[in-house]
Amino acid sequence: MGERHIPLVILMLLGLAAVAWGAGATSSGTDDVMIAAWKAHVLGNQRLVECTDGEDICWLVTPYLRGMVLMGEARGDRESLDAFCRSFERLQAIASEDMDGLFGWPTRKGSYGREGPRCIIMDDAYIGEPVAHFARVVRADAVLRAAYGERADKYLRFIEERIFPKWKDAWLDLGEKTTTLCWAEGGWRRAEVVFPEPAGVYRFFLAGRKLGTSLPLNQFLAVARTFLAYYDVTGKADYLDKARRMAVTAKYVYLAPAGDRLEPWCYWQPVWAGDFRSETEPARWVGPHPERASYHASEVATIAAMHQRGLVFTDADIHRLVRLHLDFMWNKSFDRPEFGYYYERRRMRYPAQLWDALAYFDPTIARLAAPQWTREVIERNAGRWAGITAVPEYLLRQRRNAE
Repeated sequence: MGERHIPLVILMLLGLAAVAWGAGATSSGTDDVMIAAWKAHVLGNQRLVECTDGEDICWLVTPYLRGMVLMGEARGDRESLDAFCRSFERLQAIASEDMDGLFGWPTRKGSYGREGPRCIIMDDAYIGEPVAHFARVVRADAVLRAAYGERADKYLRFIEERIFPKWKDAWLDLGEKTTTLCWAEGGWRRAEVVFPEPAGVYRFFLAGRKLGTSLPLNQFLAVARTFLAYYDVTGKADYLDKARRMAVTAKYVYLAPAGDRLEPWCYWQPVWAGDFRSETEPARWVGPHPERASYHASEVATIAAMHQRGLVFTDADIHRLVRLHLDFMWNKSFDRPEFGYYYERRRMRYPAQLWDALAYFDPTIARLAAPQWTREVIERNAGRWAGITAVPEYLLRQRRNAE
């Protein structure tokens, strides 16, 4: 189910979701020069051997892992797949226990690691997702399966048996009803949400393995996206069930429209009783993230991928996202497009970026996204951060257009 969407989902993590496959993929120059520049930047990058903190691996290393697997998918490139194997086996070797004995890639950064090294579920999800993609690519090709099949199985077992199980107790079934906050009469008010189907969410582990608040939306959708990837390669129904329940939570708590109109949603808001300090006071701040425009973009990308699979989100939901983006966030210029919005509840302007993951659904967004997929742009970015996944995705698009 949904195999053809996995590369797209991986690209979405960086806010680089592909536009309609026919747009922008012109071919000029030689691929060899572009690929050589990409390999020089990606395959031997120092981050692959220097990063040891879980947060650094999550944000600075996993894009390279995704790019390697995408190049293997686009070109059957053994050098890229070998580099992926070396890189992941290094990650296996440096995995360790955190302050509570949880095994993985602990971080000492941010509020997570303030008291000591801590494992974070989102870091595990980001590291685990390209492993599932690697296994899918390898199993789809007889030559690659012969060369890498055993390693793919071994890597999957490592993630499924050593990494994922520790989060079992952090899962919360919300059932068909929960409590959140809604904006009314100039302030946040406690409100009940009734779900049409069962919902669920993950919570943080705090020091001593105590359960804390639910994860912010970008984090639990990252986990849901990873579970979909593991469902695709293992067929295990529990992965699909949890991804679906998290999608229900996202839709009916975070993306609940005001009538037919959708407003910019919050980075975090309460989804269960433990997310409140008191009857009306939330345990954390509530509102869109004032700095990270990429959070909304990555959330939209996961929602779009779920919609393409027929999972929870409908055409009407995607239409509301499109209208929010184009009517409320875009400056209406194709030549110099800019994105942002004024958030009245905090009386300040917030940053935004193009939600190009919606290009498959809306021709205006497809037109806005097309310039980033010209040959000139892809070649220019071949040796840069922006090209890590864009170059192999461009080549994969070329291949699919030719088939």
